[in-house]
Amino acid sequence: DYVVKIVEGRVFIEGVNDGNIHGKHKQPVKFSADSGVPAFTLSATEFVKNDSKKRKTLAKRWPFKGDEPKWPQPTFTGMLKSPGSPKRVFFKYTISIEGAIPADPIIIIER
Repeated sequence: DYVVKIVEGRVFIEGVNDGNIHGKHKQPVKFSADSGVPAFTLSATEFVKNDSKKRKTLAKRWPFKGDEPKWPQPTFTGMLKSPGSPKRVFFKYTISIEGAIPADPIIIIER
């Protein structure tokens, strides 16, 4: 479980590894806005190697099973989806709240 807070004008994710998530597919992950904190928006992109041709065309990639919900939300629970053929996949995810500097931790999903 991760609690989304605002500390000194910045979005802060309280939980294991400061919001960096390292888990296996099908693992549930829950985010909740702290008391008095507005609803948040979560977006993600898949990491690629610096020399990859894909880095020029990075698109949003949803790291959870199912469709992405409508944002903003006060809570979100999702199951990490399978990384597919590689043994692991890396995502950069952002949690933003209007008027605050967003948080940008990572998600690593193992098979």
